[in-house]
Amino acid sequence: MSAARQGDAAAVRRLISAGADVNAGNAGGATALMFAALSGDPLVTSLLVGAGARTDAKAKLGWTALALAAVKGYTEVAEVLLDAGADQGVRDAYGWTPLMRAVDRRRTDFVRLLLESPGADLAVRQEDGATALHIAAATGDPEIVGLLINHGANQAAVNHNGDTAAEIARSAGFAELAAYLEGIDAD
Repeated sequence: MSAARQGDAAAVRRLISAGADVNAGNAGGATALMFAALSGDPLVTSLLVGAGARTDAKAKLGWTALALAAVKGYTEVAEVLLDAGADQGVRDAYGWTPLMRAVDRRRTDFVRLLLESPGADLAVRQEDGATALHIAAATGDPEIVGLLINHGANQAAVNHNGDTAAEIARSAGFAELAAYLEGIDAD
């Protein structure tokens, strides 16, 4: 885990060759692959995946390596994970997917990568009923909102409070974005 966190590919290779368990976790359930994702190192990520690291292993709160890469915006790491079969639909303890985490952090390129990869589900809702579009509306990011809409996000979906993405945008102070979302709704 330490070698992966530091991005030390040579040490990771030596440890794998010596028989280190690439799926061992710490007290919080974090694995070497998760540390590689956090460090943004696609080479170490690839080495671990090639040695059998489980791409969908979950840490204590349900975070996967892909979710951690999403928070940081490390698209090269995500490409390795997705190519290895990582499931972008895995939800954490709060019902958030890696796509939702990337949207929340305004990681446009990461959002684009996930939307263009198999398994993007824009209908998934987190614990308060919000979709990725609701989250994007709350951040006020028109580019991400546009990407989600262009990939089929339902702008009429409501969260548990009955709010649409347009209403979320308006209440967050993004009147222009709210008007855009309402204009789509009217079409």
